Amino acid sequence: MGAGLYRINFFALLLCMALGSMLNGNPFYAASVFLFADMVLSCMLGNIAKLVHRQKHRYLFDILSCLVIAGGLVLVFLYPVLSSSLDSVLISLFCFCMVLRDFFCSVPVYLSDCPLGGESRKGERLLSFCLIQLLFDLLCAWILLTRFKGTDLILLLVFLLISGALKLFLPSKRLVLDAPLPENKYSDIASYRIFSDMNLYSTISMNLGVMSVLFVVTRSYAGEPSISLFACMLVWLFLVWAVSGICYRLTSKRFKGLALSEFILGAITWCLGAVFMFKAHTLVFFVLWTFVWSLGITLISSSLRKFSIDFEAVGELAGEEYGSRELNFSNMMVSTSASLISSAIMLIMLCAYSFLNSDFSSLKWHPLNDVLLMQLPLVFMLAALFVAFRQPLDYRNREKLMRYIDAKAPLEPMKESLKSLFVKK
Repeated sequence: MGAGLYRINFFALLLCMALGSMLNGNPFYAASVFLFADMVLSCMLGNIAKLVHRQKHRYLFDILSCLVIAGGLVLVFLYPVLSSSLDSVLISLFCFCMVLRDFFCSVPVYLSDCPLGGESRKGERLLSFCLIQLLFDLLCAWILLTRFKGTDLILLLVFLLISGALKLFLPSKRLVLDAPLPENKYSDIASYRIFSDMNLYSTISMNLGVMSVLFVVTRSYAGEPSISLFACMLVWLFLVWAVSGICYRLTSKRFKGLALSEFILGAITWCLGAVFMFKAHTLVFFVLWTFVWSLGITLISSSLRKFSIDFEAVGELAGEEYGSRELNFSNMMVSTSASLISSAIMLIMLCAYSFLNSDFSSLKWHPLNDVLLMQLPLVFMLAALFVAFRQPLDYRNREKLMRYIDAKAPLEPMKESLKSLFVKK
């Protein structure tokens, strides 16, 4: 829940996979380079390091960053030598252009704290973003023109324009270097720590789930990768995005007191959809379980939003220093961490698979790899479900909290009882 500084651009990831599959037969290499470049740019140039270094566990983040950078550099520079393929260099250039395009079109988190903020500069900012996108898209289009023609070229260019348009209207966020950052005060509230774990594990699971579908389907057609396969996967991504977005608008402002039940139902629905979607033997059943899976994403996202609104009331209970700005900052911390962790997990797995064999079409795939790709997201979702059962902010306790907030002269014993339940537990 909350707009994170780092979000995975699944449409750009799919485009890089399509390019890697058609140029050197290994979509895993292209996906690895894209994730590596995206993470490094977000951590270093996107100023996420400044955000994380305010926390107590910054050394763990430094170690993980070093491992990701070292592994990614080995992948980018050593793999083209081992595969003896110039196309691998072009794939790396294409992936870096996609990442740089998205980074330079990002917007500051706190618009009021930066020179570019305000509605008066919105049109000017949009124009500059269009010019930046045009610059990088032209370079990407040149790479495509040198290697493809006909229908394949047209579809890849359409992929390129779609991924750019989505990022243009839904840009990533970044911190302003000199912007004042609030403290992560909500981490001191016991019930919020449980909520942040629910948010963290479920977001990791949903990110890994989307990437697992892309990679398992691609692996299933390892011997005959084609642009039509990736076009179908693009349609699948739009289906998930559309169903989740429409259902989210219908549910996010309803059933406000049932956020915990909604989260549990969403987690169970997501798990059922994930299991049976991979077991479907026909396209109809695959689409059907995709709807169920997307509904689970909707319910989880909707419940996390309602929880976040309710924690504004918990912040009033905890003290005046717990405001909406501090809550948004804490939510941003969790969302950013979840996306970075899910990318790091998948990057490590993909780097290993890329070095197993430079020829992806002849790669002997052990069934254990499918288990890891398909079941790993379920492990994180089950962890989120387990944590959810410890959340004290259920319907009954929320009603008590709302009665206290709405009371004109709240009683001190009632306040202490609620603080012991939500804040100090």
